Amino acid sequence: ASFAQMLVSEYLSVADWQQQIESFRQLYKAKRDAAMQAVEQYLPKVATTRPAGGFFLWLTLPEGLNSKEMLPLAVTELVAYTPGTAFYGDGRGQENIRVCFSHPTADNVKVGIERLSRVVNQQIELIETFGKVD
Repeated sequence: ASFAQMLVSEYLSVADWQQQIESFRQLYKAKRDAAMQAVEQYLPKVATTRPAGGFFLWLTLPEGLNSKEMLPLAVTELVAYTPGTAFYGDGRGQENIRVCFSHPTADNVKVGIERLSRVVNQQIELIETFGKVD
């Protein structure tokens, strides 16, 4: 075994790494749940699924909204996200938003979703009032 392997083996034999993993799991679960609750509260017309793991929510906007075009508006509300188009090579994903909940506190996750909702709900209202612009 290499020196690095012996170090890792020793660490795993004495450290309470399983408890540390459980601690992280509970921390990120609380943040995920805060994000999901905020989406349900502030973005009722936006679809999402509860992720079983990971650090992100994947939101699907109502038809006619473009996440890439909305990003500058979101930044003016002091919130940012990754447009869904970043995850496709063919231009798809305009109606998707990836929101990270791993770094901010649970309270700040809620604040961020509420800020995002100002932009999204305003755009939904514009489409409902004036129709979709092609």
